[in-house]
Amino acid sequence: MKQCFVFAFGLILMACASSPDIPTDFPPGPEIVENPENLPTEKFEGILESVNTGCFADGECYVTVDNKHVTVIMGWSQETVGSVQGVDGFGDLESYIGKNISVYAAKVSEKKFTLYGDEEFYIAVNSDAVDAENKGLSYEGLMEIHNVRFPEDVCDMDNLASVSADEKFKTYMMDGNQRLYIAMCNIHAYQSSYVMYTEKVNQEGVSSLVLNQYKDGEIIDGDRWIIDPEYDQKSKTLTTRSKGRAMGDCGSKAFYHWEGQDGGFFDLVKYWSKDECDGDFEASWPLQYEKK
Repeated sequence: MKQCFVFAFGLILMACASSPDIPTDFPPGPEIVENPENLPTEKFEGILESVNTGCFADGECYVTVDNKHVTVIMGWSQETVGSVQGVDGFGDLESYIGKNISVYAAKVSEKKFTLYGDEEFYIAVNSDAVDAENKGLSYEGLMEIHNVRFPEDVCDMDNLASVSADEKFKTYMMDGNQRLYIAMCNIHAYQSSYVMYTEKVNQEGVSSLVLNQYKDGEIIDGDRWIIDPEYDQKSKTLTTRSKGRAMGDCGSKAFYHWEGQDGGFFDLVKYWSKDECDGDFEASWPLQYEKK
């Protein structure tokens, strides 16, 4: 019985050893650096070439700067590590690919660096890159483009001369290396209309954004006019409110979430409306639509 067992086990080993279907060229996993605090350190500047967000799934977040691999975050590590400076979070570095950044890190090898080992280590987006990234179009420049492109729907810039710049024009950096422009177009009796555009950084041309709307049980294409939008950069959500009359006892409200694919768009998530203007401006508006 023992000989049979040994013989069978041997066949299994032979079959496994000779199987041609088992890959042998697995890509290497993230390198674990022992005692990074004992490594030499180096400061350098270079062009940000790529950003990898593997730590979002418990892997390695790293960047390449002038063909140098810099480990920034290991998703599972609790060791002392430096910081990303000049942006809100690691993922925001994608907006600065092609820009000059500064690095202070431990030197693992000629082409490998890590921020682990000292909380003073950093990757920093340089101020000139931030200024260039945030510059974009001016309000006047965007309105000129809009009024030429849509002569039937011009924005009344003269009527907006007394409105502060911060109130009538906002610019946000979005994923996919894009800018979002939200610009006031006209002031009405009790609310204002806006237009929204997106622009690829370092590329010419802007695209008009149109929000989907809910009507009669269906999602339909909307128009360019957006009433009193409020955008939250952290959650990437947009809320619009349209009053039926000044006291606000009727009207509609919509809630959107930014989706980065296909050039970027706002996806309708919820829609409320109250058709009856009954004087009750404290009543909750009925929810008419919620995306499943």
